Amino acid sequence: MTVYVAEEFDDSEADVLRRYFTNLDQPVFALVNLPEVVKGALFARYSRSSKSLRRLFLDEFVGDLDIEGDQTIDATVGLITGAHLATMKAGATFINTARGAIVREAEMIDVLQARPDLLAVLDVTYPEPPVGGSPLYSLPNVILTPHIAGSLDTECQRMGQIVVDELQRYLAGEPLQWAISQEQASIMA
Repeated sequence: MTVYVAEEFDDSEADVLRRYFTNLDQPVFALVNLPEVVKGALFARYSRSSKSLRRLFLDEFVGDLDIEGDQTIDATVGLITGAHLATMKAGATFINTARGAIVREAEMIDVLQARPDLLAVLDVTYPEPPVGGSPLYSLPNVILTPHIAGSLDTECQRMGQIVVDELQRYLAGEPLQWAISQEQASIMA
């Protein structure tokens, strides 16, 4: 068996890669926040290159991306429109466990208000949770769940224990293990 040797990147390279690769030190990773056309071109070029995928991305593709601008570039943002939802069959249910930003929320709300026969089960929203006063909280044909659709087996127990442990640290005045900034909280699930 071949032993994987992690690549080395300088700080600026690692900063860019973290926006688009789920990890920098493992042989298996996912690409995120990249338009499909960029992924396709990257893999086509990779099939003819001796470079690693990450190195190829840095050397030949980063220059074509607006890495100084929106760090959440993604072809799926706003992919599901009100027009899509309006064409659903009577009594249909829309379930979103993917990402909140995939749906144009204001358009979805308009359709749900006009079509009480439709049901929306939303495990994710954008922002998450929905802003205070959002109709998503009060529409009778909307069910909001706490972003745990993918949780299996004892994962819910584990998550609950993490919350209890973190609360105990907070009450004891100890540093939190899972502290996040307000900026992080505003964009994460």
